[in-house]
Amino acid sequence: MQERGISLDGQAPVDLGAYLSQMHFGTMVTLCDRAEQSCPQAWLQAQNHLHGSFADPAAFAGSEPAKLAGFRELRD
Repeated sequence: MQERGISLDGQAPVDLGAYLSQMHFGTMVTLCDRAEQSCPQAWLQAQNHLHGSFADPAAFAGSEPAKLAGFRELRD
């Protein structure tokens, strides 16, 4: 993302489970099939569920240049 001028400083994944009993989600957006399958409690409670079936970059295999190419393709 830094290659595109987008800073991710201070950003980190957050376990959604900590929020499920504390707040209502009007819209839940999942961006990979693994997230949709592992978060059904969240999106079943949401009024709207939007899903984009993008590849999971954590599952990219191969050499580091090949993984980086996969990340760039997904990002762009």
